[in-house]
Amino acid sequence: DSLGELEYYLVSTAFRLTQAKKPVVAMIGGEQFGLLNQVLEQEKFQVRPVTVSTQDPLPQDADVLLVMQPTALNDRQVWEIQRALASGRKTILAAQTSQWDYNMAQGNIAITRIPLTTGLENMLGQWGVSLESKVLMDEQSVPIRVARSQVDQMFGGDFPDPVFQLFC
Repeated sequence: DSLGELEYYLVSTAFRLTQAKKPVVAMIGGEQFGLLNQVLEQEKFQVRPVTVSTQDPLPQDADVLLVMQPTALNDRQVWEIQRALASGRKTILAAQTSQWDYNMAQGNIAITRIPLTTGLENMLGQWGVSLESKVLMDEQSVPIRVARSQVDQMFGGDFPDPVFQLFC
């Protein structure tokens, strides 16, 4: 579909085909990211979900550690992540300090910000890194259509709420 990405696809495919084994991705907290698992497997990665405990440590053969939306990690989990980083293992942390809950009832939408604690705050703080609690938003907004009923789905119901527009 995109000529600009052709070079990436050719090189990455050739690289993976020359690998002796599939690269292993150890994933912490990826239960709710099924689409990510599918994409990684399509890209010829072997995904291993781990909970990280004394009975379920990080796999020794993992090439990459992927930590997805960590919430309230315990000391053992943080220790394993620190150990992976200290050993030079490629590690990707996808973390945030809030989660949004969208609830639609009686034709109105309620947006609630739920604060999260990752459990990584102390570890990151030792390295001078922190997770920003502010919300990044674009000053420009565009109204979007939100179907509130099957009739709205068919004919395109508008939801003109400026608060909702702010988050789009």
